[in-house]
Amino acid sequence: MGKSLSVKEAAAQLGLSEGKVKAMCVSGELEAVKFGNRWKVTEEEVSRVQHGEAPNQVKNELKKIGIVDVEEFIKFREALQQAQVVQDNKEEELNEKDELVNRKYEACKAVAIKAGQLENKRAKHIALLKEAVETIENLQSVYACFSQGNLSHDGLSNIMTQLEEEL
Repeated sequence: MGKSLSVKEAAAQLGLSEGKVKAMCVSGELEAVKFGNRWKVTEEEVSRVQHGEAPNQVKNELKKIGIVDVEEFIKFREALQQAQVVQDNKEEELNEKDELVNRKYEACKAVAIKAGQLENKRAKHIALLKEAVETIENLQSVYACFSQGNLSHDGLSNIMTQLEEEL
């Protein structure tokens, strides 16, 4: 084990403020031992931080769960984060497609309702045309009877009055 350094000495070697080094000691980012109100850091720990390596404590925790190579773990974590981004993008794309399908469904539903309304109007028009055809056929029969002398003028007037009341 190498020489122990004070926070001031470690800060000088790392090019950081003493406050930042103390904060790193408290958070565990920089492995250190506290004696009373003073922190002591080893030269090896300062070197580790200078080279951007993970703290030994973190390495030990990773080893406990079967991760020996920290660099591989970092690559795996980055790949996992990228996979999460891809998944989030796919979910967003699916949500957009769902919205499009819902809009198309609503449009089709509106067209179906309109078609039903048009069919109802068509059925009413057909019924009115049938009534008109019946009325014309009845009038033709009445006229034929009148023309042949089988219907008096008063009888014709009565039939015409009845037809006017029906209409």
